Amino acid sequence: MKQTPWVGYDRAVMIRQEMDALVRQPRLPRPSNLVLVGDSNNGKSTILRNFCKKHFPQNQLNSPNTKLPVVMVQTPPHANEGRLYYEILTELGAASSPNESETSKLARIKLIFEHLDTKVLILDDLFNIGSSTIALRRRFLNALRNLGNECGVSIIGAGTPEILNILASDPSIQNRFKPLFLPRWNKDESIGEFARIMSSLQESLMLKEQKPFKGREFFERLLVFSEGLLGEAIALLHLLAENAIRTGKECIEAEDITREHLKKINWVSPKDRSRHTGDLY
Repeated sequence: MKQTPWVGYDRAVMIRQEMDALVRQPRLPRPSNLVLVGDSNNGKSTILRNFCKKHFPQNQLNSPNTKLPVVMVQTPPHANEGRLYYEILTELGAASSPNESETSKLARIKLIFEHLDTKVLILDDLFNIGSSTIALRRRFLNALRNLGNECGVSIIGAGTPEILNILASDPSIQNRFKPLFLPRWNKDESIGEFARIMSSLQESLMLKEQKPFKGREFFERLLVFSEGLLGEAIALLHLLAENAIRTGKECIEAEDITREHLKKINWVSPKDRSRHTGDLY
């Protein structure tokens, strides 16, 4: 399969425009922050990676005039600001000694961000800190506030809906993060755009018969069995394409998107993956 291309659907474009605005704004004493909220595998990380790619410098990071407006890291599995600072420094190619103090790490991050004119720090899977105690979460969130203020950068967090409850534990932090929602797709309101996205992926499936996906039933079935999650729909489309190539059919039609056929090719819907497969369907 070819790599899945970026598809700029309306909601994704709107979210990216909000993030672009953070890059353009001047440094502020209290930078604006965003939190991208959506169910797992519904396209959050794809939007973030595309945003980073758009703002990635063409020359080497160690060149004297290099600018790196956007830095993205994975949120540590626990609420630990020292680990966060280490992840940021590692992403910047300036990994620190395990014995370096948090104060020293933060000071170096500030210097590097100023040198690279970094405007935005992205923390993917920010909900990871939910596994820690309330006290540790609050300490981590306070560290984020301090990081943004000290370095003059806006912070974009991303996570599943429980991140809103985590942020709500400290109203002073919650007020700093404007939520941007990435809802599940549904056949009543967004089937047309969903169909456009799925159709745009056809070439990447490498099917010999480039038979256009057509008919509302085709897209409605794809949407239902993916439970309205964009990443699941793309994964299902790829599984159907692999089966079509293996069997020599070389095309995908609505008749292939049925419970019986999906069971035969070992598709398990997201809600059923924690259950015994013998009980499915």
